[in-house]
Amino acid sequence: MKRIFLFLQFVVRYPRVLLPGKYIFIVSHMRSNSTLLSHILGSNEEIAGGIEMMQSYQGYFDLLKLRLKGLKLAGRLKKYVLDKILSADFDVSEKVLKKYKPQIIILYREAIPSLDSIAKMYKNHLGGEDPLVRAIEYYLKRVDELIVYVKLSLDNQIPIVAIKSEQIITDSDRVLLFLSKQYGLVNPLSEEYDMNEHTGKVKYGDPSDLIKTGKIIKDRKTKVEIELTKSQEEIIQKKYNELDEAVKKVPGINYQG
Repeated sequence: MKRIFLFLQFVVRYPRVLLPGKYIFIVSHMRSNSTLLSHILGSNEEIAGGIEMMQSYQGYFDLLKLRLKGLKLAGRLKKYVLDKILSADFDVSEKVLKKYKPQIIILYREAIPSLDSIAKMYKNHLGGEDPLVRAIEYYLKRVDELIVYVKLSLDNQIPIVAIKSEQIITDSDRVLLFLSKQYGLVNPLSEEYDMNEHTGKVKYGDPSDLIKTGKIIKDRKTKVEIELTKSQEEIIQKKYNELDEAVKKVPGINYQG
């Protein structure tokens, strides 16, 4: 009953929340700088979001739920509402993609550093046995899912861009200008961003100290520590190459530097 009352309060105060909105979905895998990018986007005055919303999108009411969450976070309606999606558990259905044509960002990172970071995430924060095995299974499955997003978007004229996560760090000016123009933002995206109550919490993304600085840190020291067999490395790299090849087919708006 309380939720219904709060919903009605929102609707009375912001009746436009019931109208179809504009959406940006960062579709990615874990440890891809997706938390950093979502914080940067969500700090812009025209974009509501900045955290992982932990929901799937099957139709209108799921998108309405997202708009209400964005309204609650921002305190007002904005041009776009943002979410990042790192698992098929929280997915955007083909129906929603075709009908509402959200803005899709395919964000992906070099294979071996990704796998190393994902394995550490499982080991240090997510628990369970065999973190490397779990990381490999997740990565291979997720990359296949990203390729499906690319194909669906291309086949149905859904606006899509692809960014290598390393470019956010090494070529941030060009990446942020590109995205600012893509979404028609009055004020361009900035390397500095706002933090929120969920920043640095495992459930909502990157738990490292880097995300808590409020800006892009370019001098990053990362060391790959996992040990892969030759066969494992070949399989992982082959899957990455498949995605890298697929995103090259994004016409005209794919950011590859």
